[in-house]
Amino acid sequence: MPRCHVTFASLAFTALAAGAARAQVVGTLGAGTGRVTYDDMPRMTVVSLTPAVLFEGERTTLSGTASFTRFDGGIWSAQALAAGSRFTDAHGLFRGELSAHGETNSHRGTLRTAQAIAQGRGHLVGGGDRGLWLGAGAGHVWRSPEGGGLLRADAGAWAQLGDATLRLTATHNIVRTSTRVVTEAPNLNAEVIDTRNASVAKGTLRYLDTEAHVSWSGGRVALEALAGRRMVRDGGHANTWLLGGSVMLTERLALVGASGSTAFDIAQGLPGGRYATIALRITTRAGGPLELRSRSRATARGMETWREQDGTVLLVVHAPRARRVELMGDFTDWRPLVMRREADDHFAARIRIPAGSYRINVRVDGGTWTAPPGTTPVADEYNGAAGLLVVGT
Repeated sequence: MPRCHVTFASLAFTALAAGAARAQVVGTLGAGTGRVTYDDMPRMTVVSLTPAVLFEGERTTLSGTASFTRFDGGIWSAQALAAGSRFTDAHGLFRGELSAHGETNSHRGTLRTAQAIAQGRGHLVGGGDRGLWLGAGAGHVWRSPEGGGLLRADAGAWAQLGDATLRLTATHNIVRTSTRVVTEAPNLNAEVIDTRNASVAKGTLRYLDTEAHVSWSGGRVALEALAGRRMVRDGGHANTWLLGGSVMLTERLALVGASGSTAFDIAQGLPGGRYATIALRITTRAGGPLELRSRSRATARGMETWREQDGTVLLVVHAPRARRVELMGDFTDWRPLVMRREADDHFAARIRIPAGSYRINVRVDGGTWTAPPGTTPVADEYNGAAGLLVVGT
């Protein structure tokens, strides 16, 4: 499934601005159907199953995904990907990154391809809402039974614009191919066994990929769009595009749809094509970071409480640029409660609890549960920390 590349690349780059304070693991499982047209095949209906897992720490992002797709007539395709990034501590505006990516594909039970690449990047991050990077890497590609080396250089820039994230990238690739060619000499004498000559044909392919990608989210809805162009040296060009989005039906279930086109994969020799798909995706973590959405550096900056005349308690969390704020505590049996947006930066919830001391945590945009600012952190039974909330009469 080609869109896996975009999703995980977005997570790695925007992790620079996420500021996660505690590691988290999120798993998802998607099941869907669609129509696909490859360059070398007619239009077909497909059904697919896509499990994925993401580990996101303070400076490390690891991800893995697999997909199994069945086409009309029993033809099938399988894909597995693994990627990871490790960022250095910030030195002023600069942060370094080491990343690795591996992929394997099997199509129709005969064609098998794979690639692996390691890269280093330097990032300049300004204000947590914009940045640019420059990187280079090397790897190897296989198209059974041949293979070749891969050199890559990339550059790009990103910016957080309110609830939207814009990313521009340019990637130059050099693929050095090595193909074994076997020729058979004519049999001039029946008593002589046919002779075969083997030689190795080498070549170099160069191509440039440019992309503009924007993602937006608001409430339960997220949208993304991409436009790209692949330019092959002495070999023409191909345009790519994507329109997609998701709607959260429940805290852990989303309806996801996408339509677009992909270019011929020069490195692995895989065909391009066009697709339109719709799927249901379930996640192990409510509001998990595998949503098709942008992520900001939103955090809770403060919390206030008031006792209302009707006896309820009003909790207000100040969280600039946040899209979603949740709270939970021993007074909710540690079940998450979504707070209502009262203003651009304020989220509120009214609860009915008697006077006393309680433990409380808040979470912003599906991030880590933390003690609200202004409360006293106390240990909980899960070796974490919660805030001490004191409610008066």
